[in-house]
Amino acid sequence: HLCTRLTGETSGTNTPVLAVSDSDEPVAIIGMTCRFPGHANSPEELWDVVASGRDVIGDFPSDRGWDLDGLFHPDPDHPGTSYSDQGAF
Repeated sequence: HLCTRLTGETSGTNTPVLAVSDSDEPVAIIGMTCRFPGHANSPEELWDVVASGRDVIGDFPSDRGWDLDGLFHPDPDHPGTSYSDQGAF
């Protein structure tokens, strides 16, 4: 589906691809990145926010390129919009 949406071409098959792995093979996460609410800059700081019960709900951020004027709509069934004008960012 994604291939067709992006290029207009089909991949030629609708058969799902199955990954096979050795169940004894360990998984190693070697890095990650996240954007946490409440200006927490690390997983440890996020847990501090959670443990302290600090309220981190606020307005939509203005520095992410979102159409803030068109994003909010009070009708939850209105397509392509949010009926909440705040969140944890």
